[in-house]
Parts: sequence; structure tokens; C-alpha cells
Amino acid sequence: MDSLLRLEAVQASYGQSRILFDISLTIGTGEMVGLLGRNGMGKTTTVRAITGQLATTGGDIVFKGRSVRNLPSHLLGRMGMGLVPEGRRIFPNLTVRENLVAAAANRSGRSEPWTLDRVLALFPRLSERLGNWGSQLSGGEQQMLAVGRALMINPDLLILDEATEGLAPIVRDVIWNALRQLKSEGLAILVIDRNLRQMMDVGDRHHIIEKGRTVWSGSSAAFSSEPTLKGRFLSV
Repeated sequence: MDSLLRLEAVQASYGQSRILFDISLTIGTGEMVGLLGRNGMGKTTTVRAITGQLATTGGDIVFKGRSVRNLPSHLLGRMGMGLVPEGRRIFPNLTVRENLVAAAANRSGRSEPWTLDRVLALFPRLSERLGNWGSQLSGGEQQMLAVGRALMINPDLLILDEATEGLAPIVRDVIWNALRQLKSEGLAILVIDRNLRQMMDVGDRHHIIEKGRTVWSGSSAAFSSEPTLKGRFLSV
């Protein structure tokens, strides 16, 4: 399988504090890959490095065959990298419709691009809230909106940081069913989430991060066959 995204021994710091020491991972075209680890181990920092929000100090990040290390976020978005950030960060003073169309683009010229109608079909709840301000939405609706907004740039890679954190079980199911559908349509997805059952069910492969280093990589089946992994690297 072709590598869509590849991280090679990536290093990064916040000021004088080194956070990432050796992060290596790959995502193939059409794969769903999980990024696992306890809180504070570098998962969100890795996402920030990938998406150009944090400068790296070593290693390389290759996207679609091109080194994109330290490129700004807006250029990565134009290249086809879509982000659903931790905390959602929708525009509270824009309506649902305005949030969705604000950055809409089809730069790759897809024959069946993500449009407003397609996003509303994926998340019917949003069609009932098109005229509401972002600040008027529930947490679950905001997460649907954040996913829909990322899809509207028609990405080749969708990255979700804490995909279902803090959401009600029924909303978590909506998000995971959407991710399952997106994967079936061939979209590559990198996801951070604590729901291991869904991660193993939908995801193809996973990378575990421990103290800023990739310490394990493998398939869902391989993870399930090593019962000690959860206790060693994921249990609090």
C-alpha cells in the first residue's frame, strides 16, 4: 500500500522542553490508523507537528511524497490535509451553514466532492441547525460540524484529535458510524480516541506513543493478540 503520510523520527519541543523524541508512523492511502497512548505522552503534540502548528526540530514529515516538515497549516490544508482539532474550534459567531462553507474547496477536482448536501446527509442533525450559531450547538453537534467542516475541503487525509471525547454514547456512535462510512469510501484517517473497542473494530493499524516515542506499531489483530499492551501503555 502506498504511504500517504510518513513520519520519520520526528522531534519537537515547547520552548526548552523536548516533547517528541522519536515519532515514526505511516498511514497508507485509504487506511484508518489509530494514535494511542496515555494522556501527556505526545499524541496531540504529534498532531500539531503533522499539521504545521508546531515547528519540528528533527526528523521528517512526508505527505503525498513531499517533505512538508514545518510548512504552515494553510498550505497543508490546500494539499489535502483536513483536521478536526481537540476542542473542535468551530466559529461560534457563524451559523452552521457559514461554518461549513467558509473554507469549502475542491482543489483536486474530484468528480464527487464533499458538498453541503453530502455533509448534511452524513450528519442529518446539522440540517436542522443550519441557521443556528456555532455557540448554540451541543457538544455533539459541534463535533459533527467540525468533522463536516474538515470534509468540505475535500481532504485526502482526515485527522481527528479526541474524536469522541466527552460525548454522549449515542453521539459517539454517530461519529464512529460516519468514520466507518468515510473509510469505506477510501478516505485515509488518523484518529486519536480512547474508545479502544471502536478503534480496533474500525481501524486497520495503530501506533502507540510513550513519552514522545513510538513504542509499538501493528494491526488491530496484532494489538488484540498482545493483551499486555493495554496495561503497559494505555491504562492509567
